[in-house]
Amino acid sequence: DFVSVATPNHTHFDIAAKAANAGFNVICDKPMTFDLAQAEELRKIVQKTGVVFAVSHNYTGYPLVRQAREMI
Repeated sequence: DFVSVATPNHTHFDIAAKAANAGFNVICDKPMTFDLAQAEELRKIVQKTGVVFAVSHNYTGYPLVRQAREMI
């Protein structure tokens, strides 16, 4: 089971890091972090804890995106 991080962007890193450190698998909306330093820190946490970490790119389900794909 997962903790789903779907909160305002500026909160993603802190929530994801705390959840992973607590041993929870995490699925995080994009952006995962605001900078490279946060991304590298989160990678270290995930490697240390061995949790599953995923980033969602959910715009593919929007009708406008599907229409644009068909048009292209």
